[in-house]
Amino acid sequence: MAVSRNKFRRPFFVAVIVVFALLAYAWQIEPRRIGVTRLRLPDALARALGNERVVYIADLHVMRGWIQERPLLATLAALDPDYLLVGGDLVWYEGDVDRTLELLKRLHARKGVFAVLGDSDYNGRVRNCAYCHVPETRELRHDLPVRVLRNEAVELAGGKVRLVGLDVEERGGWAPTVDRWLDGREPTIVLTHFPYALPVIASRGADLVLAADTHGGQIAAPRWMIRLLFGPLREHFLYGWFHERSTPMFVTRGIGESIVPLRFGRPPEVVLFTGGN
Repeated sequence: MAVSRNKFRRPFFVAVIVVFALLAYAWQIEPRRIGVTRLRLPDALARALGNERVVYIADLHVMRGWIQERPLLATLAALDPDYLLVGGDLVWYEGDVDRTLELLKRLHARKGVFAVLGDSDYNGRVRNCAYCHVPETRELRHDLPVRVLRNEAVELAGGKVRLVGLDVEERGGWAPTVDRWLDGREPTIVLTHFPYALPVIASRGADLVLAADTHGGQIAAPRWMIRLLFGPLREHFLYGWFHERSTPMFVTRGIGESIVPLRFGRPPEVVLFTGGN
């Protein structure tokens, strides 16, 4: 009987050790392994931007004990972008906006840092006004190197490129902003947290859409499981390139995590766009 018990104890303990090792990896190691995904800009943007480097990050989900800060800042410093674009979900749900603001103050790009907000930035008691205004005033703040775009546009590369930032969907939808700014006059980048905006954007056309929200699944799992847990839209726009009509969209895996602070098989990424191969 004792032999029989020992026979099953060893595999059990080995299994427990493996599970805890995988959890430790997903909690403390993979979230720090920020990789760089290098992509080529679409032709019209490549011609307009020349040798300028566009870096894209999203889904920061800054929280207490946020372990991605040091590797993220080191990666961004090494890439030395001309433009840094931030695709929303800056803070953990109902998290510490002040800590997020301190991180934003450390972001840098030669010619500008631009961001949009995501659903977590509007969640519960999160003070999203602090990204644009001096707290408890109506005065616009100028101490952040980041300009938050809320259904508005800015010109890049001396007016050769238009950057449009879509905010969280309003009652009238995204169509009014899309109709206003996507006029085809110059190459256009649309920055949005939500890949589900692609059909609306494609109705007018853009040279590049940058989206986020899905975290690439965050944990490697079968597509049917992601569809069951999070719905068909999230499963469809999980990660990578998508096209509708003539409009290309790239969805990033992002930097941080949501729901549970774990990543497994879906490491965080910084995306570098250049005009070269």
